[in-house]
Amino acid sequence: MNHWEEDTKIPLVGLTTHKGNYIEFISGEGNWSRFGMIGGKQQLCLDISSGSVGNAIHEIGHAVGLIHEQSRSDRDNFIVINYSNIVNSWQAQYNKDSQPHKTLGSFDFGSIMLYSSWGNRDMVHDINTPAMKKKDGSTWDSQRDALSYQDIMVVNSIYGVKTSQIIP
Repeated sequence: MNHWEEDTKIPLVGLTTHKGNYIEFISGEGNWSRFGMIGGKQQLCLDISSGSVGNAIHEIGHAVGLIHEQSRSDRDNFIVINYSNIVNSWQAQYNKDSQPHKTLGSFDFGSIMLYSSWGNRDMVHDINTPAMKKKDGSTWDSQRDALSYQDIMVVNSIYGVKTSQIIP
């Protein structure tokens, strides 16, 4: 939460009463959140066995309205998805979002919202075969340290902050 408050204009505060719209952090199996504000209580799950600060930043990203970078409507200009290596139950995480207004700028290989080329053991049939490649055939690892500059730009634009107020 501190990372989000430092890098965006979104205030995230602890609640003592549950009124209005809020995110309830729960511990459970897997890391997940619903996309965007759903109204009222919105659960965000972090798995203690596989959770990290980066995973928490990623899931908060979903809760505030960020899609997976590999789901951008223009992603086919930058990457190739190998659906044959992606387990059926995970394929929706790689589907394109048809609404281009949910993205800004160019495809961001540094985004905290982008999966690794390799996925993880639960996502792919063969961990030695990439689920995604760049158009030039190269691969990448996911970045789970911090929001990228472009992540910050997108979030602040969703919440009405002018990009001139953002310092890289």
